[in-house]
Amino acid sequence: MDRNTHEASREEVDGLRRGRAKVFQAPPREWIEERLTRVKREDAEPEIRSLILGLLEREGQSTPLSLFERDALITDVLHEIFLTAHQRADDF
Repeated sequence: MDRNTHEASREEVDGLRRGRAKVFQAPPREWIEERLTRVKREDAEPEIRSLILGLLEREGQSTPLSLFERDALITDVLHEIFLTAHQRADDF
């Protein structure tokens, strides 16, 4: 891999990390997790997916993502949100 390709890949990864961090900033993660303990995943997922897409569209101007990257990010965020919500529910 040449230096330019390596640098471009690193910038892309950094952009994905920044985008992921921003997705988790709003709405507050605790609010989402608390709500998820009261609803089924299949009922909540479309609304959360729509929210994530809206956030990604706003951020897409500064950090463009391919369709694959966008879908992978959404899937990762959804899995993490639901996993964390269910782990917290199990703690009570």
